[in-house]
Amino acid sequence: MSSLYELTESKTQKQGFPYLRERERELLSKAGLQWPALPVSEVHPGKRDRRFGPCVSKGEYLKVDIGYDDRCENGHNTFSITGEHAGVNDTKYTSYGCLHHHIEKMAPPCLVKCIKWHGMTTDGPLYYLINGYYHLGFGEYSKADEHAFKNHVVFGECPDSDTRANFIGCQMDIEFATVWMITRLPQLMQHFQADMQALDWRY
Repeated sequence: MSSLYELTESKTQKQGFPYLRERERELLSKAGLQWPALPVSEVHPGKRDRRFGPCVSKGEYLKVDIGYDDRCENGHNTFSITGEHAGVNDTKYTSYGCLHHHIEKMAPPCLVKCIKWHGMTTDGPLYYLINGYYHLGFGEYSKADEHAFKNHVVFGECPDSDTRANFIGCQMDIEFATVWMITRLPQLMQHFQADMQALDWRY
């Protein structure tokens, strides 16, 4: 059994972002790695929302809201893209939240391309290593889910490293997963930064 595997099995009641980031650093240290340098960002306290729409298609209506800020006071900015939708026979908006299937169908390309960044923070995908391990099935209470893992790491955004990885059935050992996730992170965040700036957010 991997030495890193035992660290993911730890049963503790500690919660919260600072603790989980500490766990990530512990895992990295065990693998002889360090958290890489990422693009510098300016933390934006409070809410910064923008609304687009309504987008109209075949009698359906959609409003799209995007946010990029530190409203949760985690010390980093988080991007979100959500919507409000009214169907053909609706007299008001009846669906709310992560309506990404409607956004893909009805919103302009500049917003559709950013669906993949929903939940992304300026420190990386939320709980990058911890959630990655969970979706790969490492841990007593986790179950391997290749689709969820690829969504979490925004798989395909870093072609050079992503095409070399073997994810068939999520059969990765935890050491390989750790090295792979960390080495691709700077490029991933550079792409995130570019897309936020393309939306006229001050990164």
